[in-house]
Amino acid sequence: MAPEFAHLSHLLVADRSTDEDFRRPGRGNVKVRPVEDRARHGVGRLDELQASLASGGGARDELLTADELRALGTIVTLEGGTAAFPLRVDALERFTTHRKTPKRARWLLLSVFPPDPASGRSERATVWVSDEHRDAFVQLFEDYLQRETKTGKPKNNGLIANIAHIRSTVLEDLWQSDGDPPRSGRVWWEVWLRPTMDGPDLLRRYALPLALTVSPRIVRFTDRHVLWVEATWADLTALPFTAVPVAEIRRPEFVDTVEDLSLEEQAEYVHDLVARVKPADDLAPAVCHLDTGVARTHVLLTESLSPQDLHTVIGTSGFDRTGHGTAMAGLALLGHLDHHLTGTEQVSLRHRLESVRILPAPDEPRPHPLAYGDVTAQAVSLPETVAARRRVFCMPVTATGDTPARPGQPTLWSATVDALAVGTGVTRDGEDLSLLGPPDPDARRLVVVSAGNVDRWVRDHLAESDTSPCRTPPRPGTP
Repeated sequence: MAPEFAHLSHLLVADRSTDEDFRRPGRGNVKVRPVEDRARHGVGRLDELQASLASGGGARDELLTADELRALGTIVTLEGGTAAFPLRVDALERFTTHRKTPKRARWLLLSVFPPDPASGRSERATVWVSDEHRDAFVQLFEDYLQRETKTGKPKNNGLIANIAHIRSTVLEDLWQSDGDPPRSGRVWWEVWLRPTMDGPDLLRRYALPLALTVSPRIVRFTDRHVLWVEATWADLTALPFTAVPVAEIRRPEFVDTVEDLSLEEQAEYVHDLVARVKPADDLAPAVCHLDTGVARTHVLLTESLSPQDLHTVIGTSGFDRTGHGTAMAGLALLGHLDHHLTGTEQVSLRHRLESVRILPAPDEPRPHPLAYGDVTAQAVSLPETVAARRRVFCMPVTATGDTPARPGQPTLWSATVDALAVGTGVTRDGEDLSLLGPPDPDARRLVVVSAGNVDRWVRDHLAESDTSPCRTPPRPGTP
């Protein structure tokens, strides 16, 4: 390693990379296809160009009503001949050069599709031509017919000679992903726009009368803005003829999980979901967590966990300071979030949340082990005295320490949980536990307790759970 990088010994570069300039056929000095009949070729391309520009304008009038946004240009598709003579794409992008006015596009190269020998498809380039500068673009082809360079070659020979056909652009010409686009059903699409100030807004205005869903996310690259639209293919067919600065249509490449996104992007998804969640009413059944408490200020939980349903038997506050209880409450309320976050439908909840903090914070004293059953009994009774609703108790805490010699041996705590489950109260006298009455079928409780028997990662985690003993009944401590 070079001396100046000695302090970076923690980095290992296996194979040194080299810098290479990007090159593609068609840039720089391209091979020009020999044209035997200049007049025939030039007139043919000129006629095709004028027909394509006229067709694009006619499509605008046919597909768009007077109330919809009108395009300020037309997209045309240029097709090459053979791979040996690529299109001169560097000539397909021009801007105004007036020093005293902002630079504006005269015509823009939107995308280039390489030739596909398997299908016989030639190279294609889609070009947006401004209405204001349409005549100047047409002039390129007229000059090919009528003017020559100092060397006696037709003017613009490198551009025009390698164009085999010109036609009006349709949505298929903007499709960039492998395979054919799905023609039926409402699916998500990646819409790549030229980077203009009003591009995303124009797309949303296009989507509004068609009731299309446009994701609030925008990914901004130097030369493209990317948005996601849920629509049918037919819904998008008019896009090339509108003011929406569409450049490409692609199949979405979604991330594996929303957690892979930035915090800012995650927040956008969360707030979108909040607007779609319909909480259950106050009398709906509840999942009551006996855990570290819950941070009910979380935007996804606050409407499903009333302040009067946030209890504690440890300290003075039922607010979660470690995060475990809040995460478990979210799982109990909404389940796997990715489906909801990436969806668009309303989420109607049929249950609510309750919480009783039974675990001390790191700076709080822990109860005596003999009091674990008492703590649980108090935790169960608190929500029952506040709200007469059906509920299931969830105690997602696990014991720590060594596995007992006799796994599954009953303790005062496990006996308390058993008594509460069959519908009776309990009292403790020293190490003795007494039932306050016979089991009451009408007062039975469903108490879900974690086994806590696996604390290491293995590939076959289900087999590990089956062969590992349950820990001693959960003990207030670390979750």
